[in-house]
Amino acid sequence: MPRIRRSVIDESGLRVLVLADRVVAALPACRELARSGHVVGAAASARNAPVLTSRAVAYKHVFPDRRAPQEAWNSALCAAVSQHAYDVVLACSDIDVVRLLEAGQSIPSVPTMTAEQAVIVDKGALAKVCADAGVAYPEPDVPDPPPRRAARATAGVCRTAGTD
Repeated sequence: MPRIRRSVIDESGLRVLVLADRVVAALPACRELARSGHVVGAAASARNAPVLTSRAVAYKHVFPDRRAPQEAWNSALCAAVSQHAYDVVLACSDIDVVRLLEAGQSIPSVPTMTAEQAVIVDKGALAKVCADAGVAYPEPDVPDPPPRRAARATAGVCRTAGTD
């Protein structure tokens, strides 16, 4: 029996925005959220991201990629949240967790963590903590805006907004 595509979106569940550049985690999350009756939006940095073609995703967003300044990412997040009134944002990668913390949005997000806890997923901040403690740590390849790149090159360490 052929599968029937839903043409009407059930608006009774939570509205969830999934930050979906990590397909391995995001696609199953989108599918399960939709199966559970939630309205799912997905944001990826490439128009051809697999998650943006999923039938489980009601609303599709293209966000700036990892090399873009935090402010551009914040703007895309604000626009998506206000346009579709999302109740929660689900981060599926370390960099999205860090970007959500730096965005300082009032919308609930998963996972939730403080800036102090986020150091474990912020490779740049973790490198600084390790350097300060005298622990060897590989040089991370952390995308950040050009002004931070210049500061990092001058200082010899990666820095993020929370550690500048």
